[in-house]
Amino acid sequence: MSQREKIIADILGSKAKIKILALLCRNPYHEYKMGDIVEKTGLTYRTVSHAIHMLKKHGIIKINRYGPAKLISINTQSPLAIKIIRLFEGR
Repeated sequence: MSQREKIIADILGSKAKIKILALLCRNPYHEYKMGDIVEKTGLTYRTVSHAIHMLKKHGIIKINRYGPAKLISINTQSPLAIKIIRLFEGR
């Protein structure tokens, strides 16, 4: 498996990450609290936290901190994230 294939498998290799990416790609300029993602995806907090960590590692999402709150969104500056957005849009 090539390095590129490993990255793709790491990013899209779980239903949890796909659910989270689908949510974030529906509104790429919206920032979500972790609890909102848990509620809207039906995943556990621990599962969402792990998936968010992996997606951030690859630069697919960004996390902004406002005081104690972490706000999560798709990284619209990332070429890979833009391709993922297009994938979910069907383009």
